[in-house]
Amino acid sequence: MYCIVHILADVDSHTVPRKKCNFYKFWWDVEATKLKQASLEAHRLLWVAAGRPRVGDVFQRMQAAKLQYKRCLRKLQRENLHVISDDLNDLLLDRFWKVLKSKFGGGRRTQSPTLNGLAEESAIAACFADHFSEVCKPNSIEHDKYLRADFSMKFADYSGNWFIPSVDEDVVAECISRLQRGKAPGLDGIMAEHVLYAHPVISTVLARLFTAMLNHGYVPQAFGLGVVIPILKDDSLNCKA
Repeated sequence: MYCIVHILADVDSHTVPRKKCNFYKFWWDVEATKLKQASLEAHRLLWVAAGRPRVGDVFQRMQAAKLQYKRCLRKLQRENLHVISDDLNDLLLDRFWKVLKSKFGGGRRTQSPTLNGLAEESAIAACFADHFSEVCKPNSIEHDKYLRADFSMKFADYSGNWFIPSVDEDVVAECISRLQRGKAPGLDGIMAEHVLYAHPVISTVLARLFTAMLNHGYVPQAFGLGVVIPILKDDSLNCKA
């Protein structure tokens, strides 16, 4: 399992560019690319090479290319603003904010949240750990001992099942194709896109992994790891456990 995650993460680091939020402009087109290149050439190859003159033909050509590029950007922004407005008007309320944030990005909170009066991240994490450790404890210690002893007695006489289950790779491929894009990754950093855009052999590898898990009755420890994110319900930035 570690090899699969490591290979996907390694290929990702070498092939997928890392860009900040709102780096890609959804309203950008081919004309803007050409005008940007022309503006850069007029600035670097002509104006800078000529000694950065403040008057003359070279200066005017640089200014004209720059102005034409800026006018194109303003035009594209205005046109696409109307398109976005029309698209938002046609959306249902539950999708309105999702589309709006995907276009313009969500605002970042500058104030740290609190949990039961705790503000430090380490204290909040410890509070979560204590909460979930209490939730996972048995309700009755005596009943838990009874069930544990009953399981141990039955397991001692268990001889296994002669039927060897097998996971079909076509079923795995079908499940992969239905994964939703744009979701947050798990603790290992693997997202749905990693397996969606991987080589088709990933379906065969995962099918064999799942088959081995069923045959040996073993679940990798990493399958039990996850990320818990507190959700702020209001603007008070106060989370209640």
